[in-house]
Amino acid sequence: MPNETRAIVSAVSPNWQVGAINEKTLALMVPHDQPVLGISKKNFVDLLEFAEDKLEMERVLAIFEKSRINPTEGFPRTLRYVGFRPYAIDEHPASFPADKYFIMSYKV
Repeated sequence: MPNETRAIVSAVSPNWQVGAINEKTLALMVPHDQPVLGISKKNFVDLLEFAEDKLEMERVLAIFEKSRINPTEGFPRTLRYVGFRPYAIDEHPASFPADKYFIMSYKV
């Protein structure tokens, strides 16, 4: 990932990791203990706009360790309010198997 992408992700949260699943899908590894109030709404929207406008992504994935989160609480719940939806289990990338990861998808 280019440094500019890492900087924009770090502005949202320095604890997030970023990578590309493919040329049209950006992946964000979100820690299980991500506080809901610890995220700047503006920086998060800037990240989604950057993914669409600069990186020309079609999708942004938020990836969580399944065993460490409750998909209906905390940050995953908050993501639903901005348009993220649970990712279909049969569409999980091979590197993020459905038995270990909970993935939410946002179509940009």
